[in-house]
Amino acid sequence: MAIYFLQVHPDFGLPLLSTQLFDGFGHMPPAPRWECRAPLPGALRQFFAFYAREFEWGREVVSVRLGRRCRAGGPEFTLLPNAADHRLHVEDPFLTGRNLNCVLGLEQEAQLQAALRAAEAALRGGGLPLGLGGVAVSAGGGLGLLAAGGDGPRGARRPSGLGPL
Repeated sequence: MAIYFLQVHPDFGLPLLSTQLFDGFGHMPPAPRWECRAPLPGALRQFFAFYAREFEWGREVVSVRLGRRCRAGGPEFTLLPNAADHRLHVEDPFLTGRNLNCVLGLEQEAQLQAALRAAEAALRGGGLPLGLGGVAVSAGGGLGLLAAGGDGPRGARRPSGLGPL
């Protein structure tokens, strides 16, 4: 999902990587060069914002093979199982007849979607997503590491209920 986000978001433009680069046969052409010039804190915020607010959950397919935004019912996905279901669709780039949503039950998928939305809301509100407890968002919007048992960066805020920095 991170690779797809970097491919389709206009601020990043990760080039498409042909699956032929990974087939293990013959001469391997050089992979295209790419460098993410965006600072990690901003990229992280945009990742969560993309999946929480922009990605068309249940209609769009995460396809690193194509590297562009496409609907599940499109001609590119005739082999994708259960494409008509209103669920997360993640195409296996090598076995295009496999929808990687098969590893998620409905409850786990709902939890994933809720966690992405909660992380985006926490970052938007100046807090921390659950699971990033070692990182604090400063009043200036940057990120800084929290030392174990120590104080956070100057002006850092922590979500309510987590105690003082």
